[in-house]
Amino acid sequence: MEQNVYPFIEKHELLHIGAKVLVGVSGGPDSMALLHLLHQMKDKWQLEIEVLSVDHQLRGEDSAADFNYVREVCLELGLPFHGTKLDVAKFSEEMRLSIEVAARELRYQFFQEKMEETGGDYLALGHHGDDQIETLVMKLVRTASSTAFQGIPVKRPFAGGMIIRPLLSVTKEEIETVIG
Repeated sequence: MEQNVYPFIEKHELLHIGAKVLVGVSGGPDSMALLHLLHQMKDKWQLEIEVLSVDHQLRGEDSAADFNYVREVCLELGLPFHGTKLDVAKFSEEMRLSIEVAARELRYQFFQEKMEETGGDYLALGHHGDDQIETLVMKLVRTASSTAFQGIPVKRPFAGGMIIRPLLSVTKEEIETVIG
């Protein structure tokens, strides 16, 4: 996986030496792979890494367990952890949004607050190549416009920094092979 991701990072200029990188980590294989990959790069690239994790409180004990797992991994790796628990169901109902849209809005609001508070250069997210394909297919189904060919951006401006997606160069299968 690294042999695909490192050149992808360099080709798209996703990081710079000495960058402060906030990593959105859910506890799933994609974001955990991203966290470990960036942690491996930490010394060579002189990265300052901090972890952001959100418990959407939608899966009961399972979501709480994922949240706690991410916090424990951060302790083991010696990385700062910023976590929050969000009442997505209540927000969804109040704002008349789907659960997915409500979760995304609250999650990105938290990410923005932490980017601004910490002065982060980058927010790294674990979207991978299969997510990219799914996004393109869904857009094609919804519209016949040429905008359907615009998938998940590799990087985009966000909260005074950039959102980056270093794993867009690999598939879910490649990630799961590494994570096991």
